[in-house]
Amino acid sequence: MPLQTFLNLNEKRKNEILEASYEEFALNSYSTASLSRIIKKLELAKGSFYRYFRSKRELYLYLIAHSTEKRLKSVKDLLESEDKTLYEKLVENFAMKIKFDLQYPVISGFLYNVFMERNSEEIGDVEKMIKNEIDSLIKNMLKIHIRKGEVRKDIDADLISFTIMQVQTGIFEYIERKYNINFKQNIRERKPVFSVSEEEIMNLVRAFSSLLKQGFLNKK
Repeated sequence: MPLQTFLNLNEKRKNEILEASYEEFALNSYSTASLSRIIKKLELAKGSFYRYFRSKRELYLYLIAHSTEKRLKSVKDLLESEDKTLYEKLVENFAMKIKFDLQYPVISGFLYNVFMERNSEEIGDVEKMIKNEIDSLIKNMLKIHIRKGEVRKDIDADLISFTIMQVQTGIFEYIERKYNINFKQNIRERKPVFSVSEEEIMNLVRAFSSLLKQGFLNKK
């Protein structure tokens, strides 16, 4: 977690440090990311950075907490809503995910890399930690719609939750592959992470959501 010296910085300087750090971890795996490159980009003395974070690991874990809070905050109210159908929530959630990627491409690239990490001696299984948090939110959403009779009861809720989570992650990868997008290159060049129209993105979102709808929603 950050030291008090970091917390005492003005918002502009905090954001500069976070932006440089997110970019480094978005373009590299945890093991190949370099604090030295971050420090050089920020034009800091090496000792000064360690007044903000004690280690690369503490910086990385803080970035995970900061980015997941930012992302989940935008969907929590949607997932807990009683007024929308599950299908409507899936479409809106996937659309919000894509909009988040477009608004925060570097953070999006960072989270994508986190999902690709596997159990590491230094940082533990961070991918599993984040997925467990997302899984908990999805299961709470499913309880609402199981109670309302929208969801088939012959399919295990754990399997439905896992499928929704995998599809949400897969949309990013599918768009990257379908449109031959090099999202890391776009991050380096400060371009939008996707050069795809909103209409095309929403068509894909509805297609993915329809596949899920056919699988586990009760037919009405």
